[in-house]
This record gives sequence, structure tokens and C-alpha cells, in this order.
Amino acid sequence: MSIKKIDQILELVNELKNLLNLNNNDSSKNLIEQIEAKLNDLNISINTNNTFESMKKKGDVFNLPLPADFLEANAKLALFADGASRGNPGAGAFAVFAQWPDEKIAFDLSDFAPNVTNNQMELLAVISGLKEITNSLATNVRESIFVYTDSRYVVDGANSWLSSWKKRNWKKADNKTPENLNLWQELDQLLLNFKKVKFIWVKGHQGHPQNERCDKICNQILDKMLSPT
Repeated sequence: MSIKKIDQILELVNELKNLLNLNNNDSSKNLIEQIEAKLNDLNISINTNNTFESMKKKGDVFNLPLPADFLEANAKLALFADGASRGNPGAGAFAVFAQWPDEKIAFDLSDFAPNVTNNQMELLAVISGLKEITNSLATNVRESIFVYTDSRYVVDGANSWLSSWKKRNWKKADNKTPENLNLWQELDQLLLNFKKVKFIWVKGHQGHPQNERCDKICNQILDKMLSPT
């Protein structure tokens, strides 16, 4: 679901709340509380896009200054992605969000999968982010995107391996098929929609604010989905 659609839903909900407020009785107040509780649940559920304002209200926005290399390049959008699994393969989650040059969040996505590898979730995080940009944002945004991830696998694959694999008809140097071929081919097709995508590796768990945020969301999802209660 796009940010535009979510904003439209929130606008309709606010109109409904305003109408209920006009009645100013106990049943209306109870219904408003139920609506607000449901919205809060949606804001923290997996696979949900969040506007900057809704995230701010629930205290889910850290101090997220943009990297200097992104700002110096005058790029259009910064994408931050992370994936995780407990077991390899095992239960997995990913989180990805994008920031405009003014630091506001363009979109925020996350999801869970029951039986995946860590590398698959790292790839899915980036793929989901690029899909959202392609489907929901203006075409001119695709002129220059910076993608930040703590996955060497994703960065090396995008920057080096993809072109070599394609030249060999999707084979590695040893003539074996690359692991996660379907995901790499999906990423390759997505990249055709962009004029420039720069993949940048960041060291995980080292205080990088956007990476820390993605990691936190992944672990929150896994904790929730794997909880025995």
C-alpha cells in the first residue's frame, strides 16, 4: 500500500472522528478510543507503511541525520535496508525505509518470513525498497538513489557479481548457478528502472542510526512472531 493511500485512509478516519466528536457522548468517545487504538496497532504491525507524522506520534523516529556522502552527491533519495534470520535458514524479517534530503521519511516497510536465510532477507529488504520507489514515487527520484546496507553479500553482488553472472548467462566463475538466483534476477530487473543506484556498505551494530533502526525493527518483528504467547 502506498503512502498516498494511507494518507487518504487517515484523512477519512479523521473526518469520522470529527463527526463523532460533534455528538460528544460516551458512545462516541468510546468509538474514538477504539479507532485510535486500532490505528496504533496498524502503525506497529509488520508489512505496514508509515508516514513520518504517524511514526513521530508513536515515538518511532530516532535522530536520523543523513550520511555526508549522500548529501554531497545531491542524490534524490537514501534507502536504508536490513535483514535478519534466527537460524540460517530460519524465521526471518526485513526492514527498509527511505529518507528525502530534508531527512523526512518517504516510506517505511517491513515483513516476516518463516523459513529463509539471512542473505535472502537482506536481498528482499533492498528489493522491496526499490519496488516501492518504482511504484509509488515520482519518476525523477530514480535519477540518483543511494542504498545503505550492512550486507557485504548485497553490496558486492550488486556492484560486482551481477554483471559477471549475466555475461556468463547467470553462472558463476565455477559454472555453478548463483545462490538466490531468482532474487538476484529480480533485483537486476528493478535496477533497469533507475538511472543511478549506488550501493554502500555500512558496518552493522556500530551506531549508524538508520541501520540501528532497521535492525531494531527486524528484531521486534522476530520477537513478536516467535513469542510463545
